Amino acid sequence: MQTTFEEVQRLVNRLTFLEKIRLLEYLIPIIARSATPIEETSDDVGVNILSKAWEEFFQIGEAIAAAEPSSSETLTSAVMTMRR
Repeated sequence: MQTTFEEVQRLVNRLTFLEKIRLLEYLIPIIARSATPIEETSDDVGVNILSKAWEEFFQIGEAIAAAEPSSSETLTSAVMTMRR
């Protein structure tokens, strides 16, 4: 059986908010690695890719939070508060 994108979307829609966050934690590094190959000649390239991956992670987290508003603090705002 071949899984289609639509089937995956339906499965993702059934996940809870926290399960979606866990899925993002799993996917972001995979997407970041496949989007831009890391060159072994420069540490700056790897740091830059990781920085972009985290930025994308936070943007996706905010989009999910906007789609499913709750009375508690979002994961992104909690992490940003801790980073300050």
